[in-house]
This record gives sequence, C-alpha cells and structure tokens, in this order.
Amino acid sequence: MTEVDRLAHEIAEEAARELIDSNSFVEMRDGVEWRDLTDKEFDCLVELELELKYLELRGILRRHPTKPQLVRVLTDGERLEMLTKLQRAATKGKS
Repeated sequence: MTEVDRLAHEIAEEAARELIDSNSFVEMRDGVEWRDLTDKEFDCLVELELELKYLELRGILRRHPTKPQLVRVLTDGERLEMLTKLQRAATKGKS
C-alpha cells in the first residue's frame, strides 16, 4: 500500500467514525461500547449507509449479533489481534 493509499484510508475511516458518532448514541452491552443507529437522521442516511459499507468492506465494522442497529468500529488492538491471527493462519497453511 502506498503512502497515499494509507492516508486515504485513514481520512475515510476518520470521516466514517465521525459520521457514525454524530448520528448515534452509545449503548453499553456486556462491557462493550456500541453505537445505536436507531434514530439516525434522514438527511444523512445515504451517506451513513455508504460509510458503514466502507467500514464493513475493510473488515473493521462489527454489528451486534442480535441487534443489527448496534455497530462498532474495531479498536487498534482488535485490528492487530485480527491481523496476527490471519498471519498465523497463512503461515500455518504454508507448512
């Protein structure tokens, strides 16, 4: 990934987080902070859906297993853990 690509992802992710945060409220479930999108504003609905799709395609958005209106973006620690697992699986498959 080039520096431009990395920066573009960083900017897009931050914009997505800000839009989600400004159009949702926090709901704690089992010690985990979720964002509730139940009352999202109609004027940004299309943009919000695009941002959610972007984060889903990047593999960093999680939806609550029983309440799909609850979402959260993976933390840096969770991303690192996910990447480590993927790398281990890839290495294991080569041996």
